[in-house]
Amino acid sequence: MSHRNPIHRLAAAVFVSGAALVLAGCYANADVPPKDAELGFEERATTIQRGQYLVTIGGCNDCHTPFKMGPNGPEPDMSRMLSGHPESVVVTSAPKIEGGGPYVWAGVATNTDVLNAQVALLQAELDATRARANTQLAAARLDRALGR
Repeated sequence: MSHRNPIHRLAAAVFVSGAALVLAGCYANADVPPKDAELGFEERATTIQRGQYLVTIGGCNDCHTPFKMGPNGPEPDMSRMLSGHPESVVVTSAPKIEGGGPYVWAGVATNTDVLNAQVALLQAELDATRARANTQLAAARLDRALGR
């Protein structure tokens, strides 16, 4: 029985939802599109609008756009839209928050590192599950070969 952390379940749900959206987008227009050189201006504009629509409904900005401090707190830095984790931001250990005052959380300007770590953890869990399944399969084959 697995006692997974709720954040791991959330990351898994986000990952699966994102993959489903990507696959749905890929299969929605499975025809091979014409090359850009063959498209007219209006057709190119339509293609670009379709891509913008997919990026918007897919929530790509939520994870792949760095944040900046705005007048009401952190907000997406749309001048760096979809640029991912900025090279100039070095993520260090989070500060320890003591005393339980009004501050109960600390964050960084980008969550790409967190998502990468969550994906790596999910991949490791998947690899471990496959290894357990392969072990059981090998044991069953050995039992059959030995006539057990």
